[in-house]
Amino acid sequence: MKKLLLVSLIALLSMEVQAQMSYVGRQYPNGNIHYTGSLSGDKESGLQKFYHTNGELKSDGSYAEGKIHGFWKFYHENGLLKTEGEYENFKKKGEWLVYDEEGNLLTKKYY
Repeated sequence: MKKLLLVSLIALLSMEVQAQMSYVGRQYPNGNIHYTGSLSGDKESGLQKFYHTNGELKSDGSYAEGKIHGFWKFYHENGLLKTEGEYENFKKKGEWLVYDEEGNLLTKKYY
């Protein structure tokens, strides 16, 4: 009986967590995707992707409690990597790499 109660409680809690997550997206007037991501309540949470107006990926990374957090990548309009690095509570952290529009490494910055 205790196992059944525990399993029921775990199932109810997992349904509550899933119910609080929602997925969002928006398009540019030209029909291309502007961004996609997820919300926990009214705050960004988890993987977020933003796109240039031409449809190429602009950036992707994670949010935690509405703040940029974790590893992020930013891209030039031609789709090649522009910058990559880590955020912690909306602040750059550690090594950041910067690339030119041809994909060549330009600089390394440390925060």
